[in-house]
Amino acid sequence: MKSLEGREAILARLAAVPAAAPTAWPARPEAVAAVPDEEPDALIERFVHALARAQGTWQIAASPVIARLTLATRLQEGGVKQVLSWAASELPVDGVLEALEVLGIEAITPAPPLSDTRLRPQDLEVRRRYLLGIEGIPVGLTGADAAFAATGTLALRHGPGRPLLVNQLPRRHIVLLAADQIYPTMECWLAQRPAAASQPHSTAPSTTLLTGPSRSADIEVAPVFGVHGPGKLHVIVVQGR
Repeated sequence: MKSLEGREAILARLAAVPAAAPTAWPARPEAVAAVPDEEPDALIERFVHALARAQGTWQIAASPVIARLTLATRLQEGGVKQVLSWAASELPVDGVLEALEVLGIEAITPAPPLSDTRLRPQDLEVRRRYLLGIEGIPVGLTGADAAFAATGTLALRHGPGRPLLVNQLPRRHIVLLAADQIYPTMECWLAQRPAAASQPHSTAPSTTLLTGPSRSADIEVAPVFGVHGPGKLHVIVVQGR
């Protein structure tokens, strides 16, 4: 009997608690105002400042010729003998890989064997040995499909001739960015792209968004660079294409 009385007392106290007020949902946010068109030089300036805030570094090349010279000089001064690279046809500056070859810098576009997901155990060992053979290459060289001045972010689409390994495996990542691929925001870029429904799903590439070099935080929230990707990101903005 005492247990029943205790139960009734608890239920009575709960019933006496006033009902909570209904949850007040936040008001619908106002539509984001469109960003007005900006002059190319202003977009470049905003982008590189945002990139610097994200711990990236940058240079501006006034022409593709100067971009090739800038890249070659940077690699030579760093004693680089090999780079992982997108295919020459996927870079926004012609003749880059040929120029590096003349200087004795080998450019490798990785093509891991047996990329099919249905792998046998022995196939995994072949792939592991291949990756071990290229993991010591210090620099990855890519282009970029877009950059966003508001955040300093780069968008890189992946597919044939554009291996994801190039911007994930090396410790340093160098991006050749055409100045006319800088947009005020990601929304502006997406608005100008073809509708996704018009693109075959089977051929749609993946896209990586990079905001500065790779960073992580430990249990004390101390940032550490380069744990899960390149610890340094350098962008060469190419004008006059």
